[in-house]
Amino acid sequence: TKFWKEEVIAKKREHTEYENVLFQIQLLLAYFKGDEEELKAMQPPANNGAIVLGDISNGEMKDFYRALIKIKKFPEVSYNIFDHLIKRYPEYVNIAMNRMAAKIGMAEKEKKVDYYHEALEEWEEYKNTKNGIDEESLGTIFLANKMLILHETQQYELLREMYLNLDLLSKMN
Repeated sequence: TKFWKEEVIAKKREHTEYENVLFQIQLLLAYFKGDEEELKAMQPPANNGAIVLGDISNGEMKDFYRALIKIKKFPEVSYNIFDHLIKRYPEYVNIAMNRMAAKIGMAEKEKKVDYYHEALEEWEEYKNTKNGIDEESLGTIFLANKMLILHETQQYELLREMYLNLDLLSKMN
């Protein structure tokens, strides 16, 4: 990031876009380190723009990464953040997927089967508002999460059907 600040931003007349890119890279680095304190200390660029990721502001991107960092220890906090974000930005399926993962975390933490039911219901409601979401294309973590929900809610026939419809590579993961 030092190079980016000294060689790219400092030498550009119009550097708003570069400041946003740098901020979003710093968010990613803090997330990969799992460093919530570093994330908290970060200040979005003055324009708080949304250059890289559509219309999501830098402040909301910071919230997104904070929710990812908190998802294991504080899934209820993560869930609330993702729930807020998905209502504002329903076009981003990754937010809905992370909301579901946070709800699973709540179910595991509090040993409440109802949360698994809620996670599946919220996902299905979300999916029904979108045309053509191919769940298999969402990756093995999503598939594993959905199969976990089906197992924990004792929907064994749906679980069996889902598993049998997976391609061989997905079954092996």
